[in-house]
Amino acid sequence: MINIKHVPAPYIIFNRDLVMIDQSDDAKDFFKHFQAVEEIIDQGSLNKFQKALQANERQDFELVMNTKQAPMALFQCSLSWKDDMYHLICVPKDEDIKRLEELVQQHSKRLASTNFELLEQKEKLEESLKRIKMLSAPFIRISKTTGVVLFYGEFDRTLIEMNQNEISKQAFNGQFEQILFDFNGIGDLEKDGVDAFYYLIQRLQVMGIHSSVIGLSPKQVFHFNKQGTKLDATFKSNLHDVIYSYLSS
Repeated sequence: MINIKHVPAPYIIFNRDLVMIDQSDDAKDFFKHFQAVEEIIDQGSLNKFQKALQANERQDFELVMNTKQAPMALFQCSLSWKDDMYHLICVPKDEDIKRLEELVQQHSKRLASTNFELLEQKEKLEESLKRIKMLSAPFIRISKTTGVVLFYGEFDRTLIEMNQNEISKQAFNGQFEQILFDFNGIGDLEKDGVDAFYYLIQRLQVMGIHSSVIGLSPKQVFHFNKQGTKLDATFKSNLHDVIYSYLSS
């Protein structure tokens, strides 16, 4: 049995009868005590969950689940079958980012109609944008020498510039040897964002830290290939498999 105790997300292993075999500390923190996985899934999501169980390959989907803090909370889930057991990772949707994005949209509409009366609101908007960007690249340690940066939202120069110093600082102080950059939460890529990301990778390389890029879509790969300069990084398919490989090695 692999040790999933320190996986930085709610991670649950269960058998064909849906009985929980093991879970990470984050899962214990999020969910009340349960024996069958169905106990923590909202009734409205059970049908979706049961369909995912019938598939013969890895499934990615959203589930509404019951947590200690709320009777209904939205999670992005990945489900796979290995070694006669189901492996379920549930990443909570970041409500803090959602709230701030809504605030930015509200401010933007008001600024478009009144350029003079809302100067103070403009400052608040800028602060909200900065806060969103800071929340859009969390840095998580998954092993003694490996960390992961989860990118969310719009991938532009501001996202990288707002976070590159903190990423470099944590990577150096934490004595990391490898940083995984996960693009699953990113939609379109801005050219200036890719340019800034290249610079960040070079910066980490000078520090002796190897970088890996995870979860690029075919469209996003095209943006990277268009740069004309080879990115000195390893490309991997998805974060779920990478985490599993570290746990089972």
